[in-house]
Amino acid sequence: MDDNSTLEKIHEAAQAEFLEKGFLGASLRNIVKSAGVTTGAFYGYYSSKEALFAALVEPCAAAVMGRFMTAQTDFAQLPKEEQPAHMGQESGACVDWMIGYTYEQLLICCGPGTPYEHFGYNMVEVEVEYADRYCDVLRSLGHTVPELDRELCHMIASGMCEAHVNNAVRKAFPVKKVTSSHSNGKTVILTEHDIDEAALRSAIGATGYEVKTVSKELYKKEGLFHR
Repeated sequence: MDDNSTLEKIHEAAQAEFLEKGFLGASLRNIVKSAGVTTGAFYGYYSSKEALFAALVEPCAAAVMGRFMTAQTDFAQLPKEEQPAHMGQESGACVDWMIGYTYEQLLICCGPGTPYEHFGYNMVEVEVEYADRYCDVLRSLGHTVPELDRELCHMIASGMCEAHVNNAVRKAFPVKKVTSSHSNGKTVILTEHDIDEAALRSAIGATGYEVKTVSKELYKKEGLFHR
C-alpha cells in the first residue's frame, strides 16, 4: 500500500467516524481498524486524533472564513453612496455558498471538543461588528438609525442562524420536522427514529449553540378541534 493510498484510507475512515459520532465520541482505534492500517502507520502521519480532525477540517474552515470576510470587506469598501443598493447581495450569495460548502465537510457536524467548536459564534461576532459599521454609514448619509444595543444585534444575528441549526439537524439525521427558537432557547425535532444524544449535541453544538438538556416524548397528533 503506497503512502497516498494509506492516507486516503485514513481520511475516509476518519470522516465516517467523525460524522457518525462527532469528534468527542470518535474512536481512534476504530478509525485505524476501519482504515486497515496499524497504529504505528497512523502515527507516521498524525500525532493525535486532534491533528487528524484539524487536517480534515482546516481547509473548510479557512475557505469559509475567507469567503465570509471577503464578502464583509468588499461591501464595507464600496463607496458609501452605493452600499444601500448592494445591501444583502454579497452576504446572501456568501451564505448560500457557505451552507452548500460546509455541508460537505465535518465543520458543522463535529466541531465540539475542538478549536472549531465556536466557529459559528465567531462568525456572528464579525457580522455584528460589520452591521454596526454599516449603521454608521447610513447615519453619515443622513438616514435616521437608532443606536442598537450590541447584545440585541447579536441576538438578531444569532436568530438568523436558527435556520442553520435546523438544516444542520436535517443533514445529520432522518427527521420529519425540525424547528428552532432563539428566544425560547429550544429546538424541537419530530422523527420516527431515535437520535443518538451525543451526535445531536455535536451537530447542534457546531453551529455555535450549546445543548443544555435533551428530552424525548411520544408525538400525539392533535385534530383540528381539540381541548
